[in-house]
Amino acid sequence: MKGVQTIVSAIVMHCFLLFTLYPTVMLAYDLPDMGDSTIHSISRTQEELLGREIMQKVRQSPLYNSDPIVTGYVRTLGTRLAAGAGHAHDDFYFFVINDPRVNAFALPGGYIGINAGLILVAENESEVAGVMAHEMAHVTQRHIARMFERSQSLSWPMMAALLGSLILASQNPALGSSAMATALAGANQDMINFTRSNEEEADRIGMQMLVDAQYDPNGMSTFFGRMAQANKYNDSFYVPDFLRTHPVNSARIADAKTRAQGYKVVPQGSELSFQLIRHRLQVLFGNPTLNTIAYYEAELKKPNKNASPAWHYGYSLALAEKGRFAEAEAQLLQLMATNRQEKIYRLTLAQVYQQQHQYPKALTVLKETLVLYPNDEAVVLQTAQALTDAKQYQEVRVLLEKQVRTIRNNPQYYHLLAQAQSKLNNPQGSYMARAEYYALEDDLHSAVRELKRAQAENKKSAYLQAKIAARLKVLEEQLELRDELQ
Repeated sequence: MKGVQTIVSAIVMHCFLLFTLYPTVMLAYDLPDMGDSTIHSISRTQEELLGREIMQKVRQSPLYNSDPIVTGYVRTLGTRLAAGAGHAHDDFYFFVINDPRVNAFALPGGYIGINAGLILVAENESEVAGVMAHEMAHVTQRHIARMFERSQSLSWPMMAALLGSLILASQNPALGSSAMATALAGANQDMINFTRSNEEEADRIGMQMLVDAQYDPNGMSTFFGRMAQANKYNDSFYVPDFLRTHPVNSARIADAKTRAQGYKVVPQGSELSFQLIRHRLQVLFGNPTLNTIAYYEAELKKPNKNASPAWHYGYSLALAEKGRFAEAEAQLLQLMATNRQEKIYRLTLAQVYQQQHQYPKALTVLKETLVLYPNDEAVVLQTAQALTDAKQYQEVRVLLEKQVRTIRNNPQYYHLLAQAQSKLNNPQGSYMARAEYYALEDDLHSAVRELKRAQAENKKSAYLQAKIAARLKVLEEQLELRDELQ
């Protein structure tokens, strides 16, 4: 596991270096948009392709968190921040890495990664949202694109070399690091001087995102401040990952605090959900040598912990993980008796039933939850998975065909939809869904192959034939562009 962590750490750190080592001076946040001056340097399509290539490697790692409850929580935060800033849902893709180190990173194309360690050390939801908003600001300001505009030395071939080193690092971390150093050596040294300006701009825009989404604007400065303070007590040869990728000084923290005081916001965050997710990460993705049941039983003897629903939730997870399902169910039912609206309780209870193959019970809970949260990604995904496990394929098809009209960037939707279409003896629908799955997984060649199969299967519908042809053209153009950039 340590070797895998090293590999993923190399990928994540190198991805973030694309932003933090070579930032540029940006326009002020409140200036009018006089046109995108980066259009002749690197297009949004190129950014997206680059981001997809990196994400393909990240998704292949065992440390990529695919738990629908954890990822659903982070994506809910991110979607709320994006909506508050006037961005569409699919402008960003949020995900979690099961790395205990404190860090977060932004990739080209709107991919925002959060390490589990960051959530575990945060004290409230606004702190997590503050870091996410900071990373989103890196994306909205198109720092990579403006880097191209600023320096002729860091051309697309150099970016390709950087990307190549990422891929190389996934196979051989030491060799990947060497390749990265070689690629970076050709860039202008004076671009490093813009790091502070870049980070300060991300702070400023990120804080505005926090305010617009009704989070506490102090979340950003308090988290940065605690990280800087904690570093004072570390060995002088060790610098936390968060401070490597986000250089923090007292002036920057003071500036963030002063700016936060200028806003009058009543925070609307869900602190219970935040605490539940922290316990979920701790139990399911934390120290594997810890006896979690004994740990929670000891902690729950303390009055302050016993009164906390989050600690009882963590205990239920520890019980379920060890197969003590009846006790886990009892804990969750007690929690639901006091708060029947809490989505995380409901999804976890359904998971306990699913683990025991009690699909009717699981689906009863999930369908009730779907009424409460009809467009929630985590709820829809878990319901679709339970319906698939119960072999109710027609319901899977109806649910997911409706969902993919509004949320198009979740590959698991298309994976389950392809399965359902196949079981319903609809090969054309299965090919089309599988093509979208492959496209989101950045396997464009496989996506094109599946669409051509769907095209050959279609014998009747001229409308469907035109739809397939249009989508096929888009994917082939992306492949052509990628080949040109290699």
